[in-house]
Amino acid sequence: MKKTSFQLNKKLDKEIILDFLSAEEGGVDFGAGIISVHPQLKKVKELSFKKRKEVVSKYVDTFYTKHNKELRKTLSIFKKEWSVTENIYFTTVEKMFGKKPTPRKGYRAFLSIIDCNPRFLETKSFQIFWKHQDGVRFVTAHEILHFFFFDYVKKYFPKLYKSPFLWDVSEIFNSVILSTQPFSSIHGVKKMIFYPHHRPMLKQALTTWKEKSDVGTYIPWLFEYVKSTQ
Repeated sequence: MKKTSFQLNKKLDKEIILDFLSAEEGGVDFGAGIISVHPQLKKVKELSFKKRKEVVSKYVDTFYTKHNKELRKTLSIFKKEWSVTENIYFTTVEKMFGKKPTPRKGYRAFLSIIDCNPRFLETKSFQIFWKHQDGVRFVTAHEILHFFFFDYVKKYFPKLYKSPFLWDVSEIFNSVILSTQPFSSIHGVKKMIFYPHHRPMLKQALTTWKEKSDVGTYIPWLFEYVKSTQ
């Protein structure tokens, strides 16, 4: 049984465009990223919210209609590419975190026409840019690893789950883990992917993971390390 599904979700794209037009995090300007892919939306931020919503909705509807065949073809390709590595991926993750039940609706990946790729912890779902440069295997591996990480911290380190450094730690953790074997073979990306603001911390974070190689001791250390760099 497949644990991960891939779907189109035009409504979600409209919502995320409106939410991310003014968003910046970790040294990344998501609004600028949206405009670079869809320059027709460049002046949308100057409009009232009501008008902005109307313009974005109409634009997304038109884009989906125009590129319908391409979107559905990409969806099919993503499904096939991930299916090749899904079993080994979950086996590898569960060796690290322990086995856990698959969400009732499974892990859901929503194809997106924007390159923001947000995740939704409560529903175990995420968006994936339909032309993502790192490919479906990397993005899917990245996002699902986040779900395991957040659930683990919430269960075993509830105080750390409320830490102001939770997001930074989660991203650094993913950058480190996905750069090591066997994960790099699973997703096929040979470089370390990270937010610019996290670059100075990655070398030590990777060195310490190689020393500990156990999430139960590594995660608390990583919180302390990130805190010490602030």
